[in-house]
Amino acid sequence: MSKLFAIAVPVTRGKEGDFKKFVDELNGRYYNDFVNSRKKLNVRERTFHQKTPMGEFVIVTLEGDNPEQAFYDLGKGNDEFTKWLAQKVKDFHNIDITQPPPPEIMPKPATDTNNPQTTGNTKLTAFFVPVVKGKETQWKEFLNDLNNRWKKEFNESRKRLNVRERVFTQETPEGSFTIVTLEGADPEKSMIEFGKGNDDFTAWFNQKAKEIHNYDMTQPPPFPLPELIVDSNKKLVKV
Repeated sequence: MSKLFAIAVPVTRGKEGDFKKFVDELNGRYYNDFVNSRKKLNVRERTFHQKTPMGEFVIVTLEGDNPEQAFYDLGKGNDEFTKWLAQKVKDFHNIDITQPPPPEIMPKPATDTNNPQTTGNTKLTAFFVPVVKGKETQWKEFLNDLNNRWKKEFNESRKRLNVRERVFTQETPEGSFTIVTLEGADPEKSMIEFGKGNDDFTAWFNQKAKEIHNYDMTQPPPFPLPELIVDSNKKLVKV
């Protein structure tokens, strides 16, 4: 069964313009090398760009039989493309992918509505929201409630929106993050509609999102919707 992995990485401040050139090269000159490298790792990569008050971030998603291992293996190899990619990742994200990442920064799966979208064409989107400092304990309790007390209502709400939601937690030097991936016919629309409804679950969810993430789900997202910038299946990428 295919698995999904997602990680949020900041773009080094002051390098946002050059980062766009890097993405253009990845989608152009190096695209075939990129596709072949992901095939060797047996994953599909889709990477999203998100602008936030904290700066610009990318959310890298890998999907395959063992995407976590693929992430560890991204920087392995002596070929020209891997060397080029490793240097660019170091330049723009201050991460050395030739070395194993510290275990403490690796995202951990937190919850999954587990309602795979099997009919029609589906899309994936991903975004992250920071945890308000000092609210880390409440954050963990919130996720625990999603997986237990409110699990049935959580799953049913996402089914009504025709979207599968998978959530990851990530501890970083910038703070704690919740990474959300949504898959369905129109995941961006589903995201905007999360806070709509008068049922008990939606009211509870909205209140927790506001307390823990300072995110008012009853209002439009406080940041531009993430943009898909890299896909190893190019038919979904606008270059």
